[in-house]
Amino acid sequence: MVTDVIDRGEDDTQGSVLLFHGLAANKKIMSYVAQGFALQNLRVFVPDLPGHGRTPGPFSFARSAACADSFAHQLLARGAIDDAHTMVAGHSMGGAIAVMVGSRLPVAGVVAISPAPMTAAHGIPAFMLPFENPPPTPANTLAISGTFEPSGIRVTARELAEGAPDGSGKFIQIPRSTHVSVLFDARVVRAAQVWTERLLHLPPDSGVAPSFPAGGWLVCRIRRVAGDNRAVHSRNRRATFASRTEFCKAEF
Repeated sequence: MVTDVIDRGEDDTQGSVLLFHGLAANKKIMSYVAQGFALQNLRVFVPDLPGHGRTPGPFSFARSAACADSFAHQLLARGAIDDAHTMVAGHSMGGAIAVMVGSRLPVAGVVAISPAPMTAAHGIPAFMLPFENPPPTPANTLAISGTFEPSGIRVTARELAEGAPDGSGKFIQIPRSTHVSVLFDARVVRAAQVWTERLLHLPPDSGVAPSFPAGGWLVCRIRRVAGDNRAVHSRNRRATFASRTEFCKAEF
């Protein structure tokens, strides 16, 4: 999978984030959220899932989840991440994938932004679910949803957080936000930063929500963040990983 690696350009970081996009999207749409994590001196890995962006297909929900799981395990095996200092996050389909990856690795926590429903309930029929046999909610799962999203998505996101063991989950609703606008909402980024600060034991206010430039997407390149003299870097490294999933490669 073709992957952007976004950080502040420092060799020593305070942890890592694996960040997955949603259906019919790509890694670029996750740039605003990614830079919020990067401002906390975290290294953020943002892949194009199979059949999206620059990663070739074929696509299926199951294959995307398997490739994401393989990607995470290979980063761990290569020493690129330390699971105890790694967060897994995603939006929509990627939010559900983050939950699945987080259930299979002892990561610090999960941030599921408007996660795709994983159970047939609240008016959502089984045939619309992207994944079968969802895992239990991982510990320390933050689920975020916009109030302008369909009620089924909001309720299942809340139940996802409530299912975290020992009451370790949390559900947040963002007023006047939609399924897409949550990706460009400073309140979402700040909520994810606060959750990460607690779980990775970062200093309070270790990051601020980056300014979103009017009239254009945030792109994953070296840039200055308004009000901050620290540069946020994107590194386009390339490496091919062997994979347990046929034709699934990780490239960054």
